[in-house]
Amino acid sequence: MNDQPNTDLFDYANFYDIGGHDNLDHETLNECIEDHLDVYAEIGESLAATIKRVCPITVKAFNRMEVDESWIKRLAGLLTERVAEDFSEDYGGPDGETEFTDAEIARQIERLMPWLRETLSLATVWACEEVGRRTYSAEEVEAIMREWQPGEFANPAPARRKVTP
Repeated sequence: MNDQPNTDLFDYANFYDIGGHDNLDHETLNECIEDHLDVYAEIGESLAATIKRVCPITVKAFNRMEVDESWIKRLAGLLTERVAEDFSEDYGGPDGETEFTDAEIARQIERLMPWLRETLSLATVWACEEVGRRTYSAEEVEAIMREWQPGEFANPAPARRKVTP
């Protein structure tokens, strides 16, 4: 097994993928490998034969991204700037200008950030970043699948579906 440095991140990742799919929907390594093998299985081919034919396989691990603090601060700055501009236009002095000092703007940005953090915590982050990858040999995949789906190895040639990738 070839591990990149983020071994712990790989083992506890949110999602796993082999084929570079647009949607990450495998929450466990075992599900990811099983689905990959199902996709490439030939009709009438045993799981062991499919494993030998398609391996080695490289699995990528992904975690949901965390909302960056600098992004929240930038958003707070944009919101504060917009409020100041709209106030100046709609309620400002005769020349349309209302001056807010840099200190007042900075203070309002800092006060807005906790509210933004709380509001954003109500949403699910779907953007993910790769945190590691591992390449598994046929022997390693077979060991994983024997533990995950032992019944698949009881019948030497179970009828497996054929799906074209």
